[in-house]
Amino acid sequence: MNEARKAVNAAVATAQPEKTHIYLDTLGVVLMKTGEYAEAEESFMKAADSVPGINRNAYLAIYGHLVELYKKEGKTEEAAIVEEKLKLYESAIEGAAKPGI
Repeated sequence: MNEARKAVNAAVATAQPEKTHIYLDTLGVVLMKTGEYAEAEESFMKAADSVPGINRNAYLAIYGHLVELYKKEGKTEEAAIVEEKLKLYESAIEGAAKPGI
């Protein structure tokens, strides 16, 4: 995991702006796997904030990981709120605004 974290940090540092969200999401997953939950949440939120335009798949992946994180932390209420917002976002008309989670 340490090697994965180093590699992802390097990717975040050199990523093209339109791809930063991908690496921040991956970093969040690595941090979650190592038990660094606060850092993982921060990385997921930064990932969501850096998604260019409206990218439904990116948001679904990032916030899906956030749900997983909240469940691991035992934050069932937060997980349920994000899951509900994801359901609304999945059913939203294409071109809808970014999900504010």
